[in-house]
Amino acid sequence: MKFRAKSKDISSIQTFSQLLAALSHCSRKFVLRITPEKLCFILSDKEVSTATTSLLAWAEVPKDSTFLEYAMQGVSLEDNEIFLEISPEKIAGCLSSLKSSQSVEGLKIKLTKRVVPCLSFEIEFPGANLNGNATCVHDIPVDPIKRKFWHHYTELQIPAAFDITIQMPDLKLVRLALERMKNLGPRLLIKASSAGKLTLSVETSSVKCIVKFQEASFARP
Repeated sequence: MKFRAKSKDISSIQTFSQLLAALSHCSRKFVLRITPEKLCFILSDKEVSTATTSLLAWAEVPKDSTFLEYAMQGVSLEDNEIFLEISPEKIAGCLSSLKSSQSVEGLKIKLTKRVVPCLSFEIEFPGANLNGNATCVHDIPVDPIKRKFWHHYTELQIPAAFDITIQMPDLKLVRLALERMKNLGPRLLIKASSAGKLTLSVETSSVKCIVKFQEASFARP
């Protein structure tokens, strides 16, 4: 198995960093699926070794819009993919370097073999002298997933037709509301109307909190 990718686009590196940060807060482990066309980040509520796996979230990073260079070789010609299980807590050091993405000049990601298999992040920063850029390398241990478990992580099948599509308001505002509401109760109720109103509410025996957004837009097929 081989994998190598490189990006010089600051916006793409920043988006990639934000995606990793979001994943690190959502699950104890996640799976990275590497294909010839894209990277897929998969969250699950089960361990890889269990008989059944329930998918919670799926995020895709297309190679052409993100990476300047991209090359991979899967486990075989017939199964030209790589599945890796990663612990988000081990990405903490890498994220701390990527947070200063405004000063990052490049990012390289490689599948390497140290004492154990690793996903190596090489982060390039502007050099302090004329000798070139400085490089910070983070080797993140990964667990390759056997092919017999791949079917647990098949791509989500999204219906071709929808009754209604909701264009969310500014996600920063939605996130701010959710951060304030998450400690009020264990469940969140989401309501949407064709008039463009999106309502988030939490209700328990002791408190009721409602947040309304008026700028949501809706479209029917």
